[in-house]
Amino acid sequence: MAFACGMIAHHMGAISMSEVELKRGDNAETKAKAQKIIDDQSREIRELTAWVERQAK
Repeated sequence: MAFACGMIAHHMGAISMSEVELKRGDNAETKAKAQKIIDDQSREIRELTAWVERQAK
């Protein structure tokens, strides 16, 4: 469970960094990568959160 919780925090950090790139970046390629990271990491956060919730029962 510690791994899943740590990964949730890690992914949240990646999303925060990516949001800054979307807001302030000036390179279309890195902004596209940032959006992909947001999309992918958000999905993984949902999956990991659901797993943690199932394990906590």
